[in-house]
Amino acid sequence: MKEMTAFFERYEEEFFMRTTVYPSVSYSEKLNRELLKGEQDSSGWVRWQAVLQESPIDWELLEKEIGFELREEIKEYYSSYFFYLVNARIGNIRVYLRALSNLKDVHEGVIFGAIYGGMAFPERQCLEIGSASIDGDDGYSIFVDNETGKVFCQEFDTMRKIEVADSIGSMFEKMGG
Repeated sequence: MKEMTAFFERYEEEFFMRTTVYPSVSYSEKLNRELLKGEQDSSGWVRWQAVLQESPIDWELLEKEIGFELREEIKEYYSSYFFYLVNARIGNIRVYLRALSNLKDVHEGVIFGAIYGGMAFPERQCLEIGSASIDGDDGYSIFVDNETGKVFCQEFDTMRKIEVADSIGSMFEKMGG
């Protein structure tokens, strides 16, 4: 997905300019070493970078498990890159995309996303892909509607819904580090 590629090419520097640190993850022996840049620092954190994901995914099996076929763009999202938690912004929306650092994360991300999406929207086929904070309220979940491809945030205490983008690709085009 070219929009993801463009985003990850600029993400590290934009994130550093905003926070004065690079995207990092708490060090653990279980981390995917392909994503790590350097050694852990004195606080136990290590920089990471997104890496092209080239492992085959059994979409037929995953779609059977979740009970519906996924649109191509959703499959591209889950099969393009391995990455740790993405902390980005779209205007006043702070976006947190769930880590997809290995095939197990991808499999669990699709299953969990479909389960949570099905509980939240039983009449639709939605996948939860992360969370968001809007104007200081961090109770939002980010969903992709499998039928329309639209990305939106939903806060369930207030039932406030915010449209984020017309597609996953346009979400990545809008996101800044």
